[in-house]
Amino acid sequence: MTKQLLLGALLTAAVSQVQAAWLVQSENSKVNFITEKIFTNDKSVKETQLISGVAGEVDNQKQAEIKIDLATIDTKIPVRNDRIKKWVLDITNYRYATVKADLSAINEQKIAVGDSKQMAVDGSLTIREATLPIQLFVKVTKNSATHYSVVSYKDTSININQYGGEDGIQKMTQVMGLKSINPVVSVKWELTLVEKN
Repeated sequence: MTKQLLLGALLTAAVSQVQAAWLVQSENSKVNFITEKIFTNDKSVKETQLISGVAGEVDNQKQAEIKIDLATIDTKIPVRNDRIKKWVLDITNYRYATVKADLSAINEQKIAVGDSKQMAVDGSLTIREATLPIQLFVKVTKNSATHYSVVSYKDTSININQYGGEDGIQKMTQVMGLKSINPVVSVKWELTLVEKN
């Protein structure tokens, strides 16, 4: 009887661990980033760009690894898409950006359906061969027993020059006849997570 109880407890724990792992639902997830270009008359324009290729998972220890497909960048201007991908990000050699984050502060058992929890999350971002610490400001909402949304309540600022994009930005600035392009972009996240079966 003791062995049966022990076996039952182990099976319950195993099931609980499997249910605690989440997958990113790619079709309902995206990343936006805001760019700023400065004209020769010192006027500036900020534009919101889209990255639709987002995938990844959160493991049983609440460690997230998100893959961002930089080939899916859409600025609504095809030639600009190509320049960013080729000159700034070099997607031929470095197609994916990777975000790793510690979500252990999230206890989904204490979030009721329809409720949210807001927090700052430490993580890292890898673009090209550079990996640097970042902080994500996320609001986690429990949409159902098995679905969660994770959205930014505050932008994360990323300096593309720190990831090897400086030469590409300078090249784009010259080709477009601008005074400058701000290397610091503001990034927002919208992810849908579903529990693994």
